[in-house]
Amino acid sequence: MTSVSRLKSLLEDLENRSDKKVLNTWYEIFSITTIFEVYDHLSHVGKEIDSLEEELIKNKLIDNPDYKNIISSFNGIVQHIHMTQTISQISFMNKENIMKLKISLNSLETLNNAGHLRFKFESDVKEEEFDNFKNSINETIEKIENSDMPDEDKKIFLSIFYDFNKAISLYKINGLNSFWEVIENNICKIKLIDEIENSQENGNYNELKRVLINSLNEVWYWIQIYQKADQTLKVSSKIYGYIKSKVSELTDNIEDVEISE
Repeated sequence: MTSVSRLKSLLEDLENRSDKKVLNTWYEIFSITTIFEVYDHLSHVGKEIDSLEEELIKNKLIDNPDYKNIISSFNGIVQHIHMTQTISQISFMNKENIMKLKISLNSLETLNNAGHLRFKFESDVKEEEFDNFKNSINETIEKIENSDMPDEDKKIFLSIFYDFNKAISLYKINGLNSFWEVIENNICKIKLIDEIENSQENGNYNELKRVLINSLNEVWYWIQIYQKADQTLKVSSKIYGYIKSKVSELTDNIEDVEISE
């Protein structure tokens, strides 16, 4: 996946829902239920648009009017505030502009695939792996919500797993960066949970602690296999070192993966 392929997929999702209301369309695309979540998720779409703009600048293509139109059109789409209108009523979603966007996005994809451009790329997480992870997170959230844990413990665990759930819905837009945001935003809570000693009387807590570490382990595995990026540029060295030391079980024997420290 690249920023180009992600935005191209989003355009197709919108085009396929041209007769639906804008708000309902965002609900469907992101699997969310409130307008507050819509605006939050659209801010992440904005981040991906910014990433593509940075790629165009890096590849000295930002002055091309067709590629400029990609940036302005997608920004216009996500900033559209009339949520009760249909997708087809968004000015940037008229048939002529959709055709122009498709041609421009396809040309960028072709140039990148041919090696003429250098866009950031990460492989897709295997569908079965991703679905299993998604189901595990949903099951864990349900288990926490129905548990008799103390409210403070419940709030801490739920906040982290809710963020994992959000990252799942944003994966199609931001790739594995959505999961890195979970780690960055919750590192203090993760460390707090990890540092509390196990006891036989703390069964629910210990079980959820294991699920949390396993979830981090899975995400770390994906990042090394599918993203192959130097994450020290994204998180502080202390956070990076801590996470790497805690979630190495699945990755110790991976070959041909190098991540600088």
